[in-house]
Amino acid sequence: MQWKTKARLAAATFLTGAFLGANPALIGAGSVEVPARHEAAADAARLDVENFLAYTLTGGMKDAAILVSGMGWVTPVARHGGDALLVRTPEGAVLSAGFAGILDWGFTGPDGRLYGNYRARLLMAALPPDAAARLAATLSETPLPRAETLSANDRDFLLAAGGGSL
Repeated sequence: MQWKTKARLAAATFLTGAFLGANPALIGAGSVEVPARHEAAADAARLDVENFLAYTLTGGMKDAAILVSGMGWVTPVARHGGDALLVRTPEGAVLSAGFAGILDWGFTGPDGRLYGNYRARLLMAALPPDAAARLAATLSETPLPRAETLSANDRDFLLAAGGGSL
C-alpha cells in the first residue's frame, strides 16, 4: 500500500476516533446508534465489494485496503473460494478473510481522492465543521467511482472485469 493511501486512511481513522473520543456517550453501553450505523456502513461496503475487488485485484488500483474484523486494515491479494479472499497483513502474513468479516474498504482513485471509506463517510456529518471539511476534501463524492471520474481506459477496464455498472 502506498504511503499516501496509508496517510489518508490513517487520517480518516483518526478523525473518526477523535470524534468518538470526544463524544463517549455515542459508544456507551446504552447506545445502539453508532454500532447500528457502523453495521449499516459495513453492509454497504460488503454490497459494493464485488466492484471494488474487480477493479483492485485485476490490476486497477494497487493501493487498495480492506478493513476486516479482527485483522484491521489489510491488502487484498486474491480471491479464495467464492466468499473469501487472501489478504496480506501489515506484517506480511497472507491470511484468508471471509466476505462476512469485511467492515470497510478504500483506495485512491485516478483523481487522487479516496473511494470507499464508508465508516468515515457516515460519521462526517457529526464531526466538527473544520474536521468534516478536511475529511470531505480527501473523500470522493461517492464511495464507488462514477463513470465521469474515470479515464476511458479505466472505465472500460472496470466494466470488462465484471465490475457492474458505473
